[in-house]
Amino acid sequence: MKSKRIEVQVRDICMEAVEVLPEHAPNAETVICVHGFPDNLHSFDLILPDLAAAGFRALSVCLPGYSPKSLIPDGNYSLPNVARYMLGLLDALGLKDVLYVGHDYGGIIAADMVDAQPERIRRLAVLSYFPLYKNRENMRLNIRQFYNFWYVTMIVAGAGWIEEAAKAGDYGLLDVIWRTWSPGWNYPKAMLDDVKRTFRRKGVTVAAMSYYHQRKRPPEDEARVENLEFPMPTLMVGGTTDGCAAAGMFKNCDTSKYIGGFKLVMLESGHFPQRENPAALCAELIPFLTAG
Repeated sequence: MKSKRIEVQVRDICMEAVEVLPEHAPNAETVICVHGFPDNLHSFDLILPDLAAAGFRALSVCLPGYSPKSLIPDGNYSLPNVARYMLGLLDALGLKDVLYVGHDYGGIIAADMVDAQPERIRRLAVLSYFPLYKNRENMRLNIRQFYNFWYVTMIVAGAGWIEEAAKAGDYGLLDVIWRTWSPGWNYPKAMLDDVKRTFRRKGVTVAAMSYYHQRKRPPEDEARVENLEFPMPTLMVGGTTDGCAAAGMFKNCDTSKYIGGFKLVMLESGHFPQRENPAALCAELIPFLTAG
């Protein structure tokens, strides 16, 4: 089973993806996997073959801005605008709907995709990010989560200099983040080196930080998304040792907005289950994706 790298023109950018096709299944259903921060399109390399073996066309998509060809010309990396590019990717690929797997920021963007065109996502799996909706009081009470969001404060407060600071010590910030977010994982050096190569590419570090600088929504948009309903079945996957999305944040969350059905799974993992514990993730993910 071979993987290949593809490029797709979407509006005014060229988006990149890694594709793995199942054998003898020309009309296979498409699973789109979208990475988060700080990562790249190889985030799902360890599970793409399993998805293809289960009969899916598996695509791991590079977020806009994480490659020079996909830098958004006007620099608008707000959630609604990135969601428009992701929906544009589905259009460019001729896909009416998909099964969507989003890790970290890739999962957050799914909410804006659902807000715009809910019919495009048949089943949704969100990895390493807790339900935001009606969860703010829980966040206020969870001191651990306040501590875990140190990087957001640093990026937002450091607008204008954090992009250069991140490059110090051969992108030492990425080492700190990976060690902090996945404390029990002895990740291969080559794996993080590959992510660092992504961030060294022209414009990528600025674009990746821009996601956070532009994350705040206008009040009217915030209110609408807060009350957004998810009509598709949703799988939420957390990590028991995640140093970014604290395990406690997944407990006692109001999941009433997930009207298509909701399942929470906590894996023995840090923040990157698709890299750290791919077998355990696939054991949950594949039955969920094949259920409907």
